[in-house]
Amino acid sequence: MTVVTETAAAGEAAQGGPVEPERHAGAPVTWSRGQEVLHPPRETYVETVRLLKDEGFELCVDVTAVDYLENPPRDLPQGVRPERFEVVVNLVGFDPPRRVRIRVQVPETRPTSGRCTT
Repeated sequence: MTVVTETAAAGEAAQGGPVEPERHAGAPVTWSRGQEVLHPPRETYVETVRLLKDEGFELCVDVTAVDYLENPPRDLPQGVRPERFEVVVNLVGFDPPRRVRIRVQVPETRPTSGRCTT
């Protein structure tokens, strides 16, 4: 797994090198209040969850959905297209203790996403 931190990316940019977005489990990463947030496409979201489970994220503590009909603007990484709906999953790993949030954009025209099972 290759993760490019903001500090490393800033250093590369200062040297004129390419800056690749931070990724984890194949998905673009942002950070919110110190928590890692993954933004996989709907088509690869189940595989992203499987990869995170293999990394030790053992507990799904929350699954919810957001309807952005009345308030569409939101922060997303470059290349992630905002959709009307968003599925949000929060996972916890215990050894070492850590959390990760997954945000999946779901279009209004086909409001479905993959199903994860244990």
